[in-house]
Amino acid sequence: MATVTLNFSKGVNKSVQIGDIVYYVPIVAAGADIVKMGAVVHIKATSIIVDHDDNVPAPTTSNFIMFSKDNSANLSSLLGYYADIKFVNKSTDKAEIFSVGCDVFESSK
Repeated sequence: MATVTLNFSKGVNKSVQIGDIVYYVPIVAAGADIVKMGAVVHIKATSIIVDHDDNVPAPTTSNFIMFSKDNSANLSSLLGYYADIKFVNKSTDKAEIFSVGCDVFESSK
C-alpha cells in the first residue's frame, strides 16, 4: 500500500480523525459508484494523508471526497450526573435554534 496526500483549498473538515475511512465519487458522472480509498494516517491544516490501495485509482480534482467514522470508536454519549451546555453565536447576524435534544437514562439508583 502507498499513501496519497489530498489537499483542500479551504482546509480539512474538523471532524476528520486518524483512522477514518476516506471515499470519493466522481461528481460529473451520474450514478457513479463510491470508491473506498483507505484510512486517514495523518492530518495537516489543509491536507490529509490516506493509506491508499495501489489497485484503486487516485481521485482527481473533479471528485467529491467524503469520510466515515469507525462506529466502534465513536459511539458514546455524555456520562455523569450533570451537564452544563453553553451556546455561543459570534456572528452579528440573527440566528435561531429550532431544537435542542438530550438523551437521559437512569444508570443507577
